Amino acid sequence: MKLIPIIIPAYKNESALNKCKSLCIQQNYQPIELFVWDNSEENILFTPAINRGIKKYINDQNIDFILILNQDAYLQKDTLNYLVGCMEMNPKCGIACPIQYDESKNQIYWAGGLAAYPEGEHLTQIPNINQDFYKTFWANGAAMLLRLDMVREIGFLDENMKFIFSDADYSLTARARGWDVLVSKNARVNHGAGQSGDAANDFIQQIKIDDSIYFSSKWIDRSLYDSLAFDVNNRSHSADRAKHLFYLGLNAIEKSSFHEAKSYLQKALDLAPGRPSVQINLSVALIGLGENSAAVSLLRDAIKTSPNEFDCLLNLGIAEKNLGNYLIAIELFDQALIQRPGYPEAFLNKGICLLQTKKFDEALCNLDQALIQRPGYPEALINKGLCLISMGLLDEGFSSVHKGLYELPTSLKR
Repeated sequence: MKLIPIIIPAYKNESALNKCKSLCIQQNYQPIELFVWDNSEENILFTPAINRGIKKYINDQNIDFILILNQDAYLQKDTLNYLVGCMEMNPKCGIACPIQYDESKNQIYWAGGLAAYPEGEHLTQIPNINQDFYKTFWANGAAMLLRLDMVREIGFLDENMKFIFSDADYSLTARARGWDVLVSKNARVNHGAGQSGDAANDFIQQIKIDDSIYFSSKWIDRSLYDSLAFDVNNRSHSADRAKHLFYLGLNAIEKSSFHEAKSYLQKALDLAPGRPSVQINLSVALIGLGENSAAVSLLRDAIKTSPNEFDCLLNLGIAEKNLGNYLIAIELFDQALIQRPGYPEAFLNKGICLLQTKKFDEALCNLDQALIQRPGYPEALINKGLCLISMGLLDEGFSSVHKGLYELPTSLKR
C-alpha cells in the first residue's frame, strides 16, 4: 500500500491534537505520515495550513491520496481503508469523505453537504441506499481524502477564504471540472465540532465574515467577475451586489450579530455611497456595538439628504442619548415624533433623556405615552419606575420597575 500523508492544522488544543495523532497512528491502513501545522505558533489559519501540507507532497508520484483532518476529528480504525476503497472503486472521485459523528451529542454531525451558503447546511441522516457511497454537494474540510491527480489538475484550496468556505469552494471547483465528491457510508470519524476554532475571538469572527463575503462574490453573484473584467453593465451589477450585502446585514441585525452586520453594511455602503437605508441600518449595528460617535457621524451625513427620514432622526437621537447629549437627543426625538406621531420608542428615549436631565414630570408624561402606545413595554415600565422613585414615590416606583423586569424577555433577565 502507498503512503498517505495526513495534514492536520492545529491550534491551542494539545489534548485534542494528541488524541487525533494517536488514532491516526492506529489506522489499519498503513503507511501514513503526519504533517502537523501548528497555528498556535504561526497562525496562518486553516486554508493556508492545508496548502502548506499539500505543497510538500504534490510532486511525489508515489503518493495517490492526501487526508485533510481537523485536530478534533478522530478516525475509527478502518476509516482510511474505507475512504481509499471508495476512491479505488470510483476513478472520478476527487474527494472522499467519512460520516462525522458529534461525540458530545452521540448523533450524526455531517453525512453530506446541502446548501453551502450563507451557513453550511449539513445532511444529518445517512441516505437509505444500497451502495456503500453516495454523491454530496460539498465536502466538509474537517475530514476529507483528496486524490492528488485531482489536486494537480485543479490546484490548491483558495486562500482568499482562510478559515471557512474553502472546503465548499474546493468541492464546487472539483465538480465543475468533472470530479465527484463522495461520502463513504462505512468510513466514520468522531468530530468534536467547534474545538478547532475560537468562536469568541473577534479576529476569527472577522475572518469568517470576510470568507463568507468572498465566497458569495465568487459563487453567488457577479462581483468577483465585475472586479476583474470590463463590463459596460458593471455599475448595475455593483448595485445588485450592494443589495445582496444589505440584506445580509439586515439578517445579521435580526440576530443581534452587530459585528457581522457592520461588515456587510459597510461593504454595501462602499458599493452604494450615500444610500440612506444602508447608512441607517449600519448605524443600528454601530449603536449595538457601542460605537455611538461613528453612528452620529454617519447619520449626520445621511440627514443632509434625508432631513425628514424618521429612522435617521430616531437612531441619531439614540446615539446622541448614549453619548450623554440629552438636549440634542430630545430635539431629535421631537422631530421624529412629528414624522411618526405616537411611536413608542421615540417617547421612551425622550423620556429617558428627560429623566437624566431631572425633568421628572415631562419624563413621566413621555413614558406614559410610550406605555399607551405599547402596553407592557418593559423598558418604559422600568424607566417610569425610576422616575417615580426619583420623585419620592417609592412604592409606585418599585412596583413599576418590578412589572418591567417581569415583562423583559428571558434573554435579558440574566
